[in-house]
Amino acid sequence: MTRIARVVGGFILLIAGIAMLVLPGPGVLTILGGLALIGQEFPWAQRMLDRIKAAITRLWRSVTQPSA
Repeated sequence: MTRIARVVGGFILLIAGIAMLVLPGPGVLTILGGLALIGQEFPWAQRMLDRIKAAITRLWRSVTQPSA
């Protein structure tokens, strides 16, 4: 029952986040939350979340480190 609730909740967050990309609200954060929930059950979602985390880390490093 917990697995079903996690998957359904994750997909609801994912759909709501996609809608919030054009509507007011924290769409990107909601999508990340949905992927985090779904990623506990599906490897494809975990891989996608890992790629997004790596891209955010690279972006953060490029912004915070002074350019030479």
